Amino acid sequence: MNITIPPNLLKYITKSKLLNFNKCENFFKLNLLQNQEGSKRKSPILYNLENEKVKELARSLYGNLQILPKFNDVQEAFQQTLLKLEAKQSISHAVLISKDLIASPDLLIVHDDDSLEIIEIVTSINAKKDIEIILSFYLLVALELNLPVKKLTVIKINSNYILDNEFDINSFFKIVDYTGKIENSSNLVRNTIESIRKIRDCRYDSDSFSHKICSNLKSCSFQATCFPNLQDGDLITLRESSNIINQLYEANIFNISDIPIEEYTEDLTKKQIIQIISNKNQLAQVDKSNILSFLTRIKFPVYYLDFETINPQIPFYNKTKAFQHVPFLYSLHIWRDPFTNEPEHFDYIQDNTNDPRHKILENLSQLIQPQGTILCFNDFFEKRCIQESVHFVQEYQAWFETIRGNFLDAAIPFKSLDYYSYKQNGSASLKDILPALTGASHSHLDIQNGHSANLIYLKWIQSFSGNTIPDGKVLEQLREYCKMDTLALYLIHRKLLEIVN
Repeated sequence: MNITIPPNLLKYITKSKLLNFNKCENFFKLNLLQNQEGSKRKSPILYNLENEKVKELARSLYGNLQILPKFNDVQEAFQQTLLKLEAKQSISHAVLISKDLIASPDLLIVHDDDSLEIIEIVTSINAKKDIEIILSFYLLVALELNLPVKKLTVIKINSNYILDNEFDINSFFKIVDYTGKIENSSNLVRNTIESIRKIRDCRYDSDSFSHKICSNLKSCSFQATCFPNLQDGDLITLRESSNIINQLYEANIFNISDIPIEEYTEDLTKKQIIQIISNKNQLAQVDKSNILSFLTRIKFPVYYLDFETINPQIPFYNKTKAFQHVPFLYSLHIWRDPFTNEPEHFDYIQDNTNDPRHKILENLSQLIQPQGTILCFNDFFEKRCIQESVHFVQEYQAWFETIRGNFLDAAIPFKSLDYYSYKQNGSASLKDILPALTGASHSHLDIQNGHSANLIYLKWIQSFSGNTIPDGKVLEQLREYCKMDTLALYLIHRKLLEIVN
């Protein structure tokens, strides 16, 4: 596939273009074209509401910092940067231009000896490789301008910081010296810049694919363009190893139902074979013996439990860490004995800015007794939420110890493919299992996933201002979403019982 990029889109090479190209050349090209068209690719919500607040806090660590305003003309911004550096002023949002390279470090600090320090503020916890590339790029541009850079620094959130009554900005951040630690990225940055220039100047072999293309079809962000034959196929939903998917695609097999199992016996896993058979026969594959073994582990009463949480970068509640998941809402269905047809439902949502853990633990400690099974989908998460909460509200520690061993993961039969339906499209998520197994779904709800619930509630509590109380409608939407999750657990449990009986 040969994707032509208009040269004007590559007039300048920036940090984001560098990172995109290093991920995948086609990703880089298609992003450029898409931005030119003004369209945005549908993707999960990846932004965080607090990024700018974190950067503002980091900037406050440095006094007399000049914040460069946004200019329509990057050359004007560059000239203003040079003027401030000549005046020995430290800058936020500096703009450095060398030929076709533009670097805009978060902070450019001028020290007493006139040396410069480049600082990057990192708001996520999984960006180590990108950090080295970014700093290498900034340093390259600065040195081409003969700027006396002597130090490279990263300011990042200390994930072990615990809010203790008052916010301590110095403990919240970790300041890491990267000077001398980016040698391995320097050559990569130079090579990437040269590759981008070759594309812009049409100095490459049009028959060659790329210097860097994502090797995993599943991770491709532009599957319809990069792998057009998959548009009407479902090969991408094959579970587990992506290597076999690439192999099948090269063999012009685009649908799971077309995979000849006998020819790929050594390459396919047991789970993949189950999935292929289900797709071929358009029937669910069921291992009743294993499902029965799982069901016998469930003791009455059954507590179907689900939490919705927030995990803010800046701790919101006392004695919580940065990024710690704190439950603000629970839903609990209780099926007390096999002779009752309907479970009872209980829930609680914190409707103000107070710490929700006290009330949640108080309620759950009265509802969940030491006998029975606590059924959760991926139970590690719910168990951890309670464990971390009782570490703070220690009066409920003894209660938690009486129920700690009663948790059971409702996803077990589906992770092992003891039950698998072609309707799941390779997924083992609750949202896909529920309609495939029972016909019920979350489709009627305003909120469709836990990540959205997290962001919606975080935005809601941050919107409190003085006597202004934000719209309570979202709280009902959150309750309905969480309620559907625990109802789903009950419906799935009942359906599995029907299958084995």
